[in-house]
Amino acid sequence: MNSFTSSFRSDLKALLVVCAILCVCELGLRQYGSYISKDLQQFDDFPRIARQLNSQPSPRMLFLGNSLTGRGVDVTSVLAAVAADGGLKISGEKIAPDNTAIVDWHYILKTFFVRTQYVPDIVVVGFTGGHLGDSRQVKARRLARHFAIPADMPELFATEFTSMNQQTDYCIGLFSATFTESERIKKRILNQLVPSFEDQTQELNQIIRRQKAEERAAPLAPVGSHRLRRFLDMLAEVDVQTVFVAMPEPTLWALEADVVATIEACGATMIDCRSVPGLLEVNFPDGYHLDEQGASLYSQFLGSQLAPLLAKGVAGASGQPHRLAEGL
Repeated sequence: MNSFTSSFRSDLKALLVVCAILCVCELGLRQYGSYISKDLQQFDDFPRIARQLNSQPSPRMLFLGNSLTGRGVDVTSVLAAVAADGGLKISGEKIAPDNTAIVDWHYILKTFFVRTQYVPDIVVVGFTGGHLGDSRQVKARRLARHFAIPADMPELFATEFTSMNQQTDYCIGLFSATFTESERIKKRILNQLVPSFEDQTQELNQIIRRQKAEERAAPLAPVGSHRLRRFLDMLAEVDVQTVFVAMPEPTLWALEADVVATIEACGATMIDCRSVPGLLEVNFPDGYHLDEQGASLYSQFLGSQLAPLLAKGVAGASGQPHRLAEGL
């Protein structure tokens, strides 16, 4: 009996220690998470960006995307090119969290712009292959923790997270920062303990990206566009004008026919910037993102393509799409 009691007390102490560590981690991440990761800092900055854009004079333009937009779009250069080519003064901000796609962008807009009534006049969405279709896996924990709100749960469970595992992941994201950011914490620890970890990871990512680029150069099978249609329906309800920009990669990638068809059917606009004059493979140092020179070239080109579109008015929710570049 005494041995059983002693064992129970030892197990209980161990359990309490684990719980205490988890509580400390949870409180630490909630309070100081933005100091640990640039991504978390950017997530925390969304409300400020929305307020700042809303406080600027119309027309207000939001550049939305992932790290391709984050590193490739210089908002100041784009707006300067629009002003130079079209004589238009546009206000602009950028939101571009890493490794995000259409579902993440949907709920970022819904939570921080639509619900707050800080709705921009124009949303410019930068994308490449796979970002707008239905085939990409959604990170349920991150979506729950940073982009959506609890009221979105029924909609998401009906459209995105239909399995018990996915729904459990989503609920974990709602309640626990520690489990949501576990991969981020693990990567941060490995970067500290293994000096070459980040370099080796980047080399591996370059190999994977080159393989994927070769695959995307071929004509693509239909990927589905239900997510894209829901995204456009939401923006149509608040009369936001939407421009999709096919962004450059080192290898010319194939547009997904059903994605293009949905953009056209919903009356949105697409610009083909897959090929930018003067942009070379050397401007993609990691095989995916633009360097500073490449970002400057791309931003000026994007501004020159947006200028005539804005001058005659972007097609709205009920308008017809404009095509400004070859290849669509």
